[in-house]
Amino acid sequence: MTIDGYAGQELELQLPDDPFTKCDNETGDDSGHAFVFAGPGLYAQGPANRWHLYILDVAGTRIISVILSYPRTKADLELAQNVIKTMDIQT
Repeated sequence: MTIDGYAGQELELQLPDDPFTKCDNETGDDSGHAFVFAGPGLYAQGPANRWHLYILDVAGTRIISVILSYPRTKADLELAQNVIKTMDIQT
């Protein structure tokens, strides 16, 4: 895969469709969060969350763009993918 002339990989992750109650819980939160990357920050927004990752090598720097989706957001997925694939990367 290439975006704006930069080579990379495309990866799709499908999170489980059951509640995250046994996942990473923060103090006072019993609903749990599925942290896909180490540490706090970006985490799955709920069961059956699908992540479309675009991982590029831009002059030795790893750039990751992600689209989060669910079955009900499928209609918007093509538009979001077009935004990613037509990015103009400035270095």
